[in-house]
This record gives sequence, C-alpha cells and structure tokens, in this order.
Amino acid sequence: MKTIFHVGHSKTGSTTLQSVFLESQAQLIQKGVLYPSNPNGRYNNHKLLSADLMEPGKVPRHIIKNYIYEELPAARIDLQNSIMADIERHKPKCLMLSSETRFGLLPKRGRVKFRQILQGFGSDDIDIVAYVRLPSGWFLSALNQSMRRTTSLKQPRILSLHRAISSFIEDFGQDHVHILPFSRDALRGGDIVKDFCSRFLSDYGVSAGILQTDESSNESLSSEAIDIVRRYRLQFLPKKDNQFVPDGEKLIKLLMKAEASLKMPKPRLRDGLTDILDYGTPIVRGLRDDFGVVIPGYDYDRAEKTPEMQFPEAHKLEEIIEIDRAMQFELIASVRRDSWVRSDESRASWFDRLPGQISDDTGTAPVYQAASMPRMKPSTSKEESLIMTDANTSTRSPEEQADRDLAVTIGRAIFRTTQGDLSNDARKAAWQAERKDYVKQGRAVLKRLRKDGITLSK
Repeated sequence: MKTIFHVGHSKTGSTTLQSVFLESQAQLIQKGVLYPSNPNGRYNNHKLLSADLMEPGKVPRHIIKNYIYEELPAARIDLQNSIMADIERHKPKCLMLSSETRFGLLPKRGRVKFRQILQGFGSDDIDIVAYVRLPSGWFLSALNQSMRRTTSLKQPRILSLHRAISSFIEDFGQDHVHILPFSRDALRGGDIVKDFCSRFLSDYGVSAGILQTDESSNESLSSEAIDIVRRYRLQFLPKKDNQFVPDGEKLIKLLMKAEASLKMPKPRLRDGLTDILDYGTPIVRGLRDDFGVVIPGYDYDRAEKTPEMQFPEAHKLEEIIEIDRAMQFELIASVRRDSWVRSDESRASWFDRLPGQISDDTGTAPVYQAASMPRMKPSTSKEESLIMTDANTSTRSPEEQADRDLAVTIGRAIFRTTQGDLSNDARKAAWQAERKDYVKQGRAVLKRLRKDGITLSK
C-alpha cells in the first residue's frame, strides 16, 4: 500500500481538495484509493493525527475550540483505529491523507512519532505532498479569511517555509517529498484537484472527472466588502472578535450576493506591499535554490537585485489593500436595501451614515512604497522600521514625517495608559477606531514639550 500525506500549505486549495475527496470516497475506493473519514465527523481532514504531537501552546485555535489539549491523544487514537478498520475492510492500494496543520513544525519527538503513526498503517512507502505560493497571494488569502471575523488589523507578514520542508526531507527522504508551485499557470488544468489527481493518483485510474465537484468553495470577499465587514464588527460586534456570529455571517452572505450582481473585482494588495512581500524577502528565491521549486511568472533576476526590506506598520485597511470607494458606495447602496438591514433601526441608520463616515476617513496616504519607486535599503534595527509613502500622494518632508511618527508614538502611549484594562483584541479595535483622536493628543503633547525646550527622539 502506498501512503500519500498532503500537508497543504495553507491557502493553497487544501479545503477544496479535502472536500472533494471526502464527497468522492465511493468513487475513490472503487479505484483502490482510501480517503478515510473522521469517526466524529468534525473534520474533513486528518489534523488529529498530529495535533497532540505539537507543543501545547502551538495547537491551532480551530482544534482547541473543539478539544482541550488533554483530550487530543485519545482523539488521535480513535482516528488511527478508524483508519486501520477502513484499511482492513477495503484493502486499498493507496491511503490518501490530508492536513495543512501538519505543515507546522513539530518537536523532534513529535516528528518521530508522526512517522511511526503513518508506518503503523502498514506501509513504508510514504510520500509527502505540499503546494506553495507567492507570499503576496498567501497573505492576501489569509487577510481575506481573518478579516471576516475580527476587527484587529492583520499586519503584513510572511511564513518561512524552509524549516518545515527541510524537516520533511530529513524524516521521509528527498525522493518522497514533493513541493509544487500553487499558481494557475503551474497547476495542471489550472485546478488543484486536477493537478493532484494527475500527479499522484493517475496510476490508480483516478481523474478529477470521476470525482464530486466542490460546492463549498472559499470565495474571497472584495476589498470593498472586507472594509464594510470590519467597520460593521467594530460598531456592532466589538466583543465578538474571532467568533462566528449570525449577524456577521448574514452580512457576509449579503455582500457576496451583491458583489456577484455588481461584478466586483477580486481583492488586491497595494502594489508596494506586493513588491515587498514577493521581492523584498528571500522566501521565493530560497524555494528555488534549496528545493528546486520554480514559480512561473516570477522575476528571479529582479529578486536577485532587490535588497531585503522590512514591513512598516499599517494603521488602516486601505494602507494594505486597494479600495475603490465609488464601487464600495454602490455595494453599500445595494446591501442597505435588503430587508435584513432595514428590519433593525440601528443597523439601517448605521448603513445610511456609512458612506459619509468612509468619506471622512479617506485620504490617508498609503504607507507602502509604490512599485515604481526606487528600492529602499533595509532598516538596521527594529526602531528604524521603514515608513514608505507614495511620492505622488505624500508631500511630507522628512521633518514632517518625523513629527508625525513622534505624535503617533506619544498617542499610543496615552492610549495604553487609558485603555490598559481592555482585552488585547478589544484594545486593538479601540485603537483602530480612536487612533485619530489619540494622535491629535500626541501632537498637542509634542508641541507643549517643545515649547518647554524638551526635545524627543522616537
């Protein structure tokens, strides 16, 4: 029996792949391929095979919400026993497992145990499969998902893939680890299911054409809709961060329906941020140089000439993603006509006021450098984080920019002393909502200190 364990990476179509395989169990087993179910029916994947092997503080929230840590070993054993029973019943030629949670790093003893678990199913012929994508695409997808249920602004970041991939190679061998680019140009048939079946299941006669289609795709919200959802949660659900709330889910469904009728564009990052994510970090070059993974369309020559950059802190959503305000106002007009909006007086009133509130907030220059700007050298310390502005929209002199940074720093200090009793998520939400007022206070303090002959540095 061959064993294939698909480990993600996250935001590379894993949910689609898992949903299709789970719905297509009957078609797969006819071809000798087993994709086991979870005995508890909670998950469409096999994340419980490695959850208790992680350090307690690193188990993902989507697992901890269903289990306390002490329950995880028993849950894993239940899943192992269920898989063994399926193997005995069906005697498959190929055991197919999937969990992007396993892409996370395990301690050494956890890695050893994980390999033993897979071998315990009856095969030493074990392949690990992972898909990877450009950092900008990964971050935009992660932002889209997280901003549906939180008011906290997700700061741009990247994930280092090198250590995880290296650990798979060390544990299973170079020839048994397959790292593939996730992009429409790289995927066979432009689809994750078609690509996976073609590469790894064709020997068993499995093609995407014999499988069930996925009806539960993770559709992206537009940039304009993401902003509306965040504003709504700040107003009506400030204490429900990272929670599934019926009101929030209803709004998302309404926005998706309105987006389809208005033919809204897909979400997009600011060009300058895409630049930093894809070319100002060594991640993509490292995938090619260390593992031979080449992403079609990526300009490797440009990457070689681009110095490493740091991420400035963004304070508003529009500093991270492009938001077309005219299209957003059309979206608001469409949604606020819905009976669900008009059925609640406070909600209806808020939607009526929303375009004006957005207009008052708009106008801040993006902190990320435009793609056409010259490359900036990396900062030499954390304190010297880059504040990159679009030359076409920012007219601040270096002195004015320094004053602004100081005012923000002082404003944050005032904020912390007045809001220190809030929870972390609530504090972040309050800062985003009231930042302007605190920065004004910071400017007033800075002016008064200078009047008294006191000079500050950041």
